[in-house]
Amino acid sequence: MKHIKRFQQVPEAPTRPGDKKAPRRFDVAELYQGPAGDAGTAEAPEADSALGVIDEKLRQAYYWIVNHAVINPYYDIEFLDEAPEAMAFGDSKTPLVLPTDQSYSSYVLLPLLNLPLRRRCLLVGGPGRGKTAIATL
Repeated sequence: MKHIKRFQQVPEAPTRPGDKKAPRRFDVAELYQGPAGDAGTAEAPEADSALGVIDEKLRQAYYWIVNHAVINPYYDIEFLDEAPEAMAFGDSKTPLVLPTDQSYSSYVLLPLLNLPLRRRCLLVGGPGRGKTAIATL
């Protein structure tokens, strides 16, 4: 029974500390209610306050996709706040460099950022990379 509860836990997005607000239930449909306006119209004045909300929505959507929907071993966007830790890995002494700050998978991040801003997305990639899985999410 203990193992079943472990898989029912929803992980929080590892974000930087900020203002604590009442927790809300995440809904993917809310991504379409972002600050992206219709073409040719000016942004609404409340769009600045919506930016604080949309970034957290996108952050939660990214971590939900990466943790539950698409297992992607390619984290190619890395941030370093100090010198990276490097080590030799395996018998062939392959260099392994570990990032010291957050890292992201561009295959998940870029389509996710494009969707609320441009309201369309094109997924291109090799076989087995998760195009269909990302498109159905």
